This record gives sequence, C-alpha cells and structure tokens, in this order.
Amino acid sequence: MSKPFISVQNVHFAYPDGTKALFGVDLDIYPGEIIALVGQNGSGKTTLVKHFNGLLKPTEGDVLVDGVSVRKQAMGQLARRVGYVYQNPSLQLFSQSVKKEVAFGLKLLNLPEKEIDETVDEVLNIVGLYDKKGSIINVGVTKEENKKKRKIREHTQKPNP
Repeated sequence: MSKPFISVQNVHFAYPDGTKALFGVDLDIYPGEIIALVGQNGSGKTTLVKHFNGLLKPTEGDVLVDGVSVRKQAMGQLARRVGYVYQNPSLQLFSQSVKKEVAFGLKLLNLPEKEIDETVDEVLNIVGLYDKKGSIINVGVTKEENKKKRKIREHTQKPNP
C-alpha cells in the first residue's frame, strides 16, 4: 500500500484559552481515499481538519502532509496541497464580485495575473457563471448559482496531486 498523504500522529490540541479539543488523535488518509469525519457539534472535527493545511498546529504530536511535518511547511505551501472548503460558504467569501472571489485563492498562490484571469474565465465557464463574472456576490444570484459558487471554490482551490 502507498504511504498516507496525510498522517495524524498522536495529535493533541488546546486553544489559547486552555480549552482542550483533541486528545491523542491518530489518522492516516491515503491518496484517492474519501473519508467522512462525523461527530457531534464541538467534538473536534473542524479543529482536526484545520491541522491538515496548517491553519492550526498541534500542541503535541504531529501532522504530516506527504511525509513532511506541517510545522516545517508554510501555510501557503500547504494550501497548494490541501484545500479547505467551509461547511457554510458565506463564512469564506472575501470579495464583492464573483470574479474577485474566484481569483482570491489564485492570488494567494502568487500566480501571474494573466494565468489568474484565464483560470477565472475557464472555471466560470465550467460552472455556467461566466455571465455573472462582474456581478456583486449574493445580489441577483440564485440558490442554484450559489451552489455553482461552491463548485468554483472546489475547482480553484483543488489541491495538486
């Protein structure tokens, strides 16, 4: 069997206020594997996942992404490998226009402006929102179009294999 892409090794985590959220978590996720983290509110699912891309660092233990500790990788490096899509998309919208929102993650990767523009156009065409490129987010955008915005996030923040 191949090595895990993400390996969580005896991870403990406490928030700055002292709240302990993770207690000795071990988990291996292999390339191509689909998993579901299921649990009650407050059980640590989001806290755990935020360790995968460096949004949080373990208090104890380690998280390896492709064999390298998240402690040794910048968040920008990890963002190229591990994507994170919030459960509630309205919590992750930063820009006012559809075009700027789609371009946001690409700009964080320091891609050339021409590549960003081409990728934005390509993705908006894929999800059928090209004609909304200049639209203000959530103004005149239907529920179906909001679903398409989530797909845009998946396409533009998709981790490299």
